[in-house]
Order: sequence, then structure tokens, then C-alpha cells
Amino acid sequence: MPAESKRTAFYIFLFLIFFFLAIFIFVFIYNTYTETTNYTTTTTKSSVECVGYTFRVIGGTIHYSEGVLNFIVEPAGGGKINTMIVSSGGSSAETKNIDFAARYMQNVTVAINASDSFELSPKGCEGNQKNCSISANNCEVG
Repeated sequence: MPAESKRTAFYIFLFLIFFFLAIFIFVFIYNTYTETTNYTTTTTKSSVECVGYTFRVIGGTIHYSEGVLNFIVEPAGGGKINTMIVSSGGSSAETKNIDFAARYMQNVTVAINASDSFELSPKGCEGNQKNCSISANNCEVG
């Protein structure tokens, strides 16, 4: 009988080790799956939404005087954002009333203290940033 109780205790011990190992593996896999899903959902959503916010600044239309920056932008069509962020020399300002769903040229005026260069991107889609130069009077993809 003592050998039988030792064997039973040994099997219970092995079962408990297996049980705790299974719980550990389950929690690890669940956490990994949840983190990956959340990351993929947020990253993919922002990437897909920002695809519709492509635009170009018409060369030769960039003018700056007395704290007011003017240029003409042509959206590629699609998107619901109507605001762009203009950043220059550590300061930034928002433009208003840009219709990204339209495919026509739109005049943009924004009050900002700009240096010779400025960055332009749709609000929330900084990946679509353009680096613009006032003296060169054109923009390049950032």
C-alpha cells in the first residue's frame, strides 16, 4: 500500500505541474494574440484611412508674407478630413475647409510664422507628409 500511495501522490504531482503549465501557456498565447490583434487593428486602420488623403501642392503657388502662408493644393480624391497641419520652425497651425473628397485645386491660406521650409500633412495622417520650401516654391514627399 505505501508504494501505491506514493505512485498516486506522484501522479497528482505530475497532474498539477501539467495543469499549471497549461494555464501558463494559455495565458501567454492569449496575451500575445490580444496584443497582436490590437496593434494590427490600430495600425492597419490608420494606414488604410490615410491612403485616401494623398495630395499635391501645385508648384509655383507657394507664397509667404507677413505671417500668412498661401498655396494651392490638389487632393487625389477620397477621405473625410478637411484639415491639414502646417508645421514650421517648431510652430504649427491648422488649415480649414479642404475637401479631400474633391479632385479640384483649392486655395489654402494659413497664419503661421514660417521659416523657408515647412511640413504639410493631413490631420492624423502624418505619414502623408510633404516637405515644402518657400524659396524653391515646391514640395517633395517627406
